[in-house]
Amino acid sequence: MIPAARALSLNDLGHTHMKIGLPKEKILQALASRVPPEMKALPQWVLWRSESANGRTTKIPYQASGAKAKSTDPATWCGFTDAVAACRDGDYSGVGICLTRDAGVVAIDLDHCRNPDTGEIVTGWARDIVEYANSYCEVSPSGDGYHIFCGGTIQDAGGNDGCETSLPHMEMYCDKRYMTLTGQTIDGYDVFRAPPEGVLLEIWDFMKNRKPSDDRQHTACNDRQRPHDSGRDEPFVWDGDIDHLPIKASTKDLILSGVSRGQRSESIQRVLNALVYANLSDEQIFGIFRAYEIGQKWRDEKRSRETWLQPQINKARSFVTGRATARKSEQRDYQHPDGDSQPPSQNRFSWARDIQCGKPKWVVPGYIEENGFGLLFGDPGSYKSFIAIDWGCHVATGTSFYGRPVKQGVVVIIAGEGIVGAPRRIRAWCYRRNADFTALPVAVSRCPSALTDAQDTDDTISNIRSLVGEERIRLIIVDTVARNYGGMDENSTQDMSTFIQACDRLRKEFDTAVLAVHHCGQGDKTRGRGSIALKGALDCEYRISRDSENNCLVHCTKMKEFSEPPDMMLKPIAMDLGEFDENGDAVTSLAFERIENYIPQKRTPPAAGNGQKQKIMTTILKEMIAERDKNLVDSGRDPEGCVLVSDWMKRCQNYGVSRKNFCENKPKFRIENDMVFGE
Repeated sequence: MIPAARALSLNDLGHTHMKIGLPKEKILQALASRVPPEMKALPQWVLWRSESANGRTTKIPYQASGAKAKSTDPATWCGFTDAVAACRDGDYSGVGICLTRDAGVVAIDLDHCRNPDTGEIVTGWARDIVEYANSYCEVSPSGDGYHIFCGGTIQDAGGNDGCETSLPHMEMYCDKRYMTLTGQTIDGYDVFRAPPEGVLLEIWDFMKNRKPSDDRQHTACNDRQRPHDSGRDEPFVWDGDIDHLPIKASTKDLILSGVSRGQRSESIQRVLNALVYANLSDEQIFGIFRAYEIGQKWRDEKRSRETWLQPQINKARSFVTGRATARKSEQRDYQHPDGDSQPPSQNRFSWARDIQCGKPKWVVPGYIEENGFGLLFGDPGSYKSFIAIDWGCHVATGTSFYGRPVKQGVVVIIAGEGIVGAPRRIRAWCYRRNADFTALPVAVSRCPSALTDAQDTDDTISNIRSLVGEERIRLIIVDTVARNYGGMDENSTQDMSTFIQACDRLRKEFDTAVLAVHHCGQGDKTRGRGSIALKGALDCEYRISRDSENNCLVHCTKMKEFSEPPDMMLKPIAMDLGEFDENGDAVTSLAFERIENYIPQKRTPPAAGNGQKQKIMTTILKEMIAERDKNLVDSGRDPEGCVLVSDWMKRCQNYGVSRKNFCENKPKFRIENDMVFGE
């Protein structure tokens, strides 16, 4: 047990050399002059930016190059000087240090224990820890806590990377985390020290085992909105006014206005998750559902609290508590030091030598890169949807992909076709590989999404987040493009660009890969149907076809950044699902196994003048003529069926047709007076 603090002036201890809200340049000067040299010398610094994620303000780590950083990836770190310089030039909120056990730095994070207005420590336990650690100590970015940095490790405490503790607002880490720094040091605690042997372990034990005390009720921060603390027993002190709840405005609207048919379950669970996260008690939540529109259906149907509402609250409480520990360090409110709501934009350019690329990371090893955009296309009945589910189930279960390791995560299927059949195909995969279907983290939509409609895309994202919550989504499958296209024209470059933007939104919102399933063209089976803009946006593309023996061939037709993987031949295997239809016949589905030692067939190159470039030029010409004719008709003029050759050439070059290829194939088209005509 750490000893009680010696006599110490709270004014001295709480005094800082600067106040929260000073210009960023002042804070960077403080960092440069006050961060201990032992920490500056470490090559494990990152930048961070205060951003909104899932309705909360989060500290996102960044590299000096502008790409996102990871606290566990040294390739994304840099030196202290580089971090400060990049922070000065970019729209970052500050800098932080990544903790590693080898570096020998222990970080102690104390929250909601300092009055940001007077600078006084307002809890005894925080004063005890600051003095007993007796090492470099700063005011945290929020202004209501402290960050302490000591030399040593906490390996003997039994923690792999540190942990949050039974007492709220205390954390202690030495590995696999990053901590922000402000340079706002505490008088008398501006030297980096390694405490005597046993001190860090005593602090660890104190933080892990101390029971909550009443001094938390008297903190100056008690009225501030703050995220849920999994170890806090007392409910949020709430005056009954919905406007005073620490939840998003959109969630308050759901409470006040109720939810629409078709989204009721997801919206109610979203509200419950938010109320539990705000640390409301069961009685407080029950009172909200009894008094406001959010509980109207429950009241109308006269369901009891015990049989319906209480299980939903328990589900939300289990969900929030189970994830609070891993995410608390990135879920605190923060005011940008400059006080600007719109910080200056970051320079878009960096020297190539300064960009740290890191190692390629895969969702499906060798086939789909993390955060990539891929496409499977083929004729109807070519098993393309089966293949997408096969890849998705490998990801959902973390099962090795034919000998290569896979990172496990949630898979979401936006199903437009085979909505009933998708669960059967997933079950067949599970039966074949002896996986637990009931525990499989695969979500399937109950209806298509119109991804060319911004509002429907917003609803899709909201529904996914409501169901999946904070789970890590590794892959989103859009099956198929046509059924999730919203009735727009697949041949229109403008409409296809809208669809691509929606897929990009899914990727960015969930930091995940997107795999679309598509039909091939009617006349040209070697490419996906519709506008060639889709292929231009893809990171990878695969053609799915069946041979005479009903086997399925997966052939890569595009790999943007890496070498194309070899052809893969898969054999379909009928799986009995143990069910019977209304006629008494067994219900079956298919699973797939790889045919080993498959030797790809040699492909005959296309004849000169009828190759891939000419097909691309033809497709682009059709799209451009359709766009131009539509504009002419809309303006009251007659369609002309042609476009300028120069415009056609520019767009062809954007899709990989060189000037030489263009000139070689141009004579195959009808050209008059600098205009090229369609067929």
